[in-house]
Amino acid sequence: MVAQFDELAFELESQKRNIEHFLEVCKTYEDAEVARLIKSDWKVIRKAERTVTTLIGDVPLIRKCLRKEGKWKKPLDEWLGLEPYVRLSPEMNILVAETMIDLSFRKSAKQIRLHKHVELTKDSILKVRQLATKLYQEREAYREYEEHKTPKRKISRLYLEGDGVSVDEQQLTEEQKAQGKSRIDLAHFVAHEGVVEINKENRLIHKHRVIKASNPKARELMKDYLDSHYEITKETLLITNSDMGSGYTPEVFKDFAKFLGCKWEHHWDQYHLDQKISDYFKFLSGEDERSKQLEEMLRSAIRRHIKKDARLALNTAAALVEDEASLEKFEKFSERLLRYFQYTKPAHLRGYTHEGMGIVESQNTYIADRMKHRKMSWLPEGAETLAQLIIDSAEGTLRDLFTGKWREEWQKIEAMPTASYYLKEVEEVYEIKQVVQRSKSGRRLH
Repeated sequence: MVAQFDELAFELESQKRNIEHFLEVCKTYEDAEVARLIKSDWKVIRKAERTVTTLIGDVPLIRKCLRKEGKWKKPLDEWLGLEPYVRLSPEMNILVAETMIDLSFRKSAKQIRLHKHVELTKDSILKVRQLATKLYQEREAYREYEEHKTPKRKISRLYLEGDGVSVDEQQLTEEQKAQGKSRIDLAHFVAHEGVVEINKENRLIHKHRVIKASNPKARELMKDYLDSHYEITKETLLITNSDMGSGYTPEVFKDFAKFLGCKWEHHWDQYHLDQKISDYFKFLSGEDERSKQLEEMLRSAIRRHIKKDARLALNTAAALVEDEASLEKFEKFSERLLRYFQYTKPAHLRGYTHEGMGIVESQNTYIADRMKHRKMSWLPEGAETLAQLIIDSAEGTLRDLFTGKWREEWQKIEAMPTASYYLKEVEEVYEIKQVVQRSKSGRRLH
């Protein structure tokens, strides 16, 4: 009988050869770089061992450590982009981050072990999530630094949207338990300057998003960003859009306009409004044809922005609701719709198009579907980070978090003698901005 080909053994042998070749490449680079550094008065002090988990497998590295005037350098680590005290290579970090978006930490570790033949545990996955949290914080600090060198952009129109997404919470306070709370509400705000077509695809111009487990904190960060990046005048038009839910009412966005001191138009998000109308008109009994006519009458009144027609449609429809509890809900909806009717006015009746609006809903649906599919509960920090990873992955920008040029620039900033002074200065500037924000919140709306 002919022995069957052992595919797994062949793959493991290939992996072993790849690792050997990788080590040869590393040695060639390190020898040349160390020779160059020695000419600049660096001295080899010792060798250090570490095992690095890469896309080609677990690689045992022995690196030379050099010192000069009290400073240490590990040329091979720098070349490979290895983090101190982090076992995974940059590319493996990216793979883990992409995998944890769809799977639990335990399943992520299992899948990567099976496909890459490396040693990973759920704790290894958690460390990548923690690294991602740290990198998001550092990237935000880097952007703060860049603001000092970048002039504010002058714009005539600015778009801002907000919406929330709920995920299961891992640890609750006694107060939260008493209130029956079991979920984290992630606040998601997105600002941009409009839409441009690139390669037959619509792209948002200078999009900036904030995702936080605290709605007030998210609004504060977004205000800080807008104030730092834009030169806004009384003639600038702020166009806002939301589902009108708690934390995203017109009053919330009016506060943004007061803070910025500009003109303002708010929209009741068309998708959510249509959904609400469909849901509440299900309460109607009697002839289906009559119900459909009244629903279309209401939608027509909204399209033409005629409030009296909307009121007539709602009042007539209320008479067809027989159940007392349903009638109470329908009347509350009717009252709210009429109270906020001004925000249902279509964009074209306000002098601009709807393009660039309604973008947060699709992203939040994507976040919610991914996080619920994993059937995990979260602490606020982890929920914020995973939500950002999900969006970065969907937009093809996740790689920038781990290997983007900003990281090299940020390391240079941290290495500067004045880095601690600068970081303290950023904190002081941030505190001043909070005072200014509170002051601006009382500014008259133009």
